[in-house]
Amino acid sequence: MVLRGQLQPAVRQLQQAVSFLPVVGPTRDAIQSVSEGNTLAAGIALGRLVSDASSLGGPKLLATMPVRRFAGQLGHVLKHTLKRRVRNRVQEAGLKFGLTAAAASREVQPTCKLWEQLAHFGFPKLQNMQEFSEVCSADAQLHAVLARQVYLDPSERGGLLTSSMQVKGVPTSGDFWYAYVGGDARRGFWYCPSHGGHLALAERGTELQDAQDVARDAWIALGSSTALRSRVEDSHEQLQDQCFNHGSARVTATGHSLGGAVAAGLAKQAQGLDAVHLFNPGGLPDLERYFSWAPGWAPSCELNVHRIAGDPISIGFLPVLQQNYSRKNGLEATNSHSLKHFLPSD
Repeated sequence: MVLRGQLQPAVRQLQQAVSFLPVVGPTRDAIQSVSEGNTLAAGIALGRLVSDASSLGGPKLLATMPVRRFAGQLGHVLKHTLKRRVRNRVQEAGLKFGLTAAAASREVQPTCKLWEQLAHFGFPKLQNMQEFSEVCSADAQLHAVLARQVYLDPSERGGLLTSSMQVKGVPTSGDFWYAYVGGDARRGFWYCPSHGGHLALAERGTELQDAQDVARDAWIALGSSTALRSRVEDSHEQLQDQCFNHGSARVTATGHSLGGAVAAGLAKQAQGLDAVHLFNPGGLPDLERYFSWAPGWAPSCELNVHRIAGDPISIGFLPVLQQNYSRKNGLEATNSHSLKHFLPSD
């Protein structure tokens, strides 16, 4: 078991590399997406598979080709296709970074011209922005605090006392104790037994000391749509165990930065999530993500995307669905991506 745990990170990085391989990569992604019920991702993977197959000359040509010639042709085309795919991924990443930088540079202008123009297409307006604490619900505030708690070492995490609880969509006043009931370095679970029970999962963002999360960030930058899959699967498995152990009328998830992106991925995979709160979720512009949260494709759970204006890391995550806030009073010089802007004053 110890050896398996040591090899698991290397195996997962190898799986990410496999996704870049012609034919093999899209075939694997299509099968896994179908098994997860993600029809949009499966369709994209099948499109890549068809493109790779056409590069090989099509099935009819391959069926009539001598074995020796087929092997040589296959090796040549796979090498050429792999180079093309890597080049395309790098160009795509450059384009996404360029779009993100352009949007971020225009957003910081006093007139916020970018958002004035995008407001015509349904994007949220930035005029008269308020602080998160001035307009947020008690439920959103609770999830912001939990998103901060999960950055602590598991041995240092504790319970949380709140004065409000969401019950069937209605805030209910009282004293509610959320006990820390388990987790690991990347995630934590808190549970309140009142009103049928509320189980909350908090996903941690990137820690530079965590080589796996740094690698995930790198794969995301290269345009990999499966970079978060292993973290989402681990969280899904632990969430099922916690739901089995704690009867819960309401189950929610939250996360900051990379943790927010993981929580969003979990919402698309896990059944029974009632709401997710994402705080400055990290991710470059991604059409697959946009379509997966469009009407008709989006999960049934309530989605709350909280973002501090001026944060370049989250500007392209879900721009149409996000709620923008100003920096917290007294923290104007603090990085917009910081979770501090969402937390109550001590």
